[in-house]
Amino acid sequence: MSTPSATLPDPGDVLRARALALARTPPAPPSGPVLEVLEFRLAREHYAIESRHVAAVVPLLHLAPVPCTPAFVRGVMNVRGRITAVLDLQVLLQTPAPGLHDLHHVVLVRSGAMEFGLLAEAVIGARTLPGADLQPPLPSLRVRHLRGITAQRLLVIDFERLAADPGILVNEEGPSMSDAWLGKEEA
Repeated sequence: MSTPSATLPDPGDVLRARALALARTPPAPPSGPVLEVLEFRLAREHYAIESRHVAAVVPLLHLAPVPCTPAFVRGVMNVRGRITAVLDLQVLLQTPAPGLHDLHHVVLVRSGAMEFGLLAEAVIGARTLPGADLQPPLPSLRVRHLRGITAQRLLVIDFERLAADPGILVNEEGPSMSDAWLGKEEA
């Protein structure tokens, strides 16, 4: 018994049709300056810091509190044999802070001799931001250490300004650094 012969399409035609259906034009590279950043989440907010300042991301383990330090210093931890101060951006920026149980990572940042860690709930990853996408931060935000904000509400930290701020240096002399950070005047 013979079966009617069916004509099969040319495999090359099938593959070309699939390739055309799946082909995507790569996005055009952004024109102008770009920022390579590391994005992380803290208390439902997404932050970014330029990748050139990020030394490493480590798990939050064995954070030791340090007495008589400002509220933004959550403690110190041993990172590869070095004692590193760990700061809380939520206190620095005066936004609601999560409990320590929600924090799982420390983003180690460095600028010259200044090195410290920033608490993070989650590290999202590296990304490229077109410089033109960066807008000035909203006036309602504490903007002293923010470089800008994107349309997706990504807050970009101005690390140079943060690292150069004398208010983050813990000094036994003079007024409380936490008062200086919170904008309180000396009496």
